[in-house]
Amino acid sequence: MGDTRHSILSLLALAHAESLPALSFTDICALLPVSSAKTAAPEEITSVLARLEKEWVVAARDGWYALMKPPDTDEIRRRADISRQKIARNRFFFLLMQAVPFVEAAAITGSVSMENANEKSDIDILCIVKKGRMWTARILLLFLAELFGKRRDHKRYSDKACFNCFASKDASFPFHNIAAAHMLARALPLFGSKPLETFFTTNAWTQEYVSRPTRTPLIPASRALRAVSASTVWLLSGSVGNALERALARWQIDRLRRKVKQGSDASGLVLRDDIVTLYYPDIKNKAVMALYTDTINTLDYEMSDSRRAE
Repeated sequence: MGDTRHSILSLLALAHAESLPALSFTDICALLPVSSAKTAAPEEITSVLARLEKEWVVAARDGWYALMKPPDTDEIRRRADISRQKIARNRFFFLLMQAVPFVEAAAITGSVSMENANEKSDIDILCIVKKGRMWTARILLLFLAELFGKRRDHKRYSDKACFNCFASKDASFPFHNIAAAHMLARALPLFGSKPLETFFTTNAWTQEYVSRPTRTPLIPASRALRAVSASTVWLLSGSVGNALERALARWQIDRLRRKVKQGSDASGLVLRDDIVTLYYPDIKNKAVMALYTDTINTLDYEMSDSRRAE
């Protein structure tokens, strides 16, 4: 039971750090790391949660659980409704993304995928793209978003698409901690199940922290749009495409580096040939991990001692 207790407290501390009002019982069962999920039956999870309630560590309401303070279920429903509305308003744009060459798959991450958005939230997008065409795919996606009024900038961000991660399907995500694992585990697939599955298999390290619930892609595959993409891929697959990729890479990398202000935290700006992350000037992962660590340290139960017999 110690492993289960440790994992549940860790998940609830992470939810607090992520500003999630609470986790449902279903969330907890689905997100428990593989090591705990294999050994913990729902009855044991229920028992551990009940014990933590009696010890005033966890508070529950209507099947939702949070640290200390009873969850606000009205706020939970409100944020879930806002998140679903944001997705609904952008479904056509998400569908059109399939026409962009070299984009093999896409998924929503962040607050919208966790059903935790507010009215001002943008929509974070993870794109799986063909290695060697990272920068071509990025500029074409940004052009499409600009054309349809969906591109996020510093003035317009509510409901806008924020393309903050581009990765090849075999790329290793650069941040290995529970916050990064949770973000990837809660990713909501838009299209491209197989490339996404390859990416998540490559990043199986996430299962040390959280399991990844099975989620069905939101957008149906469009043969017509994929045909448009395939025809452009053919045109840009040779030496002309290679030259264009190099030119676009130089131009975009120079612009991105100039945007990072002197003295700001640039650790979220990762520019590799197989993955590009654009988390700056303040990388949320660091802030979440700092609060998560602080929350763990202030709990009455030391995590390192939670494996003791109960």
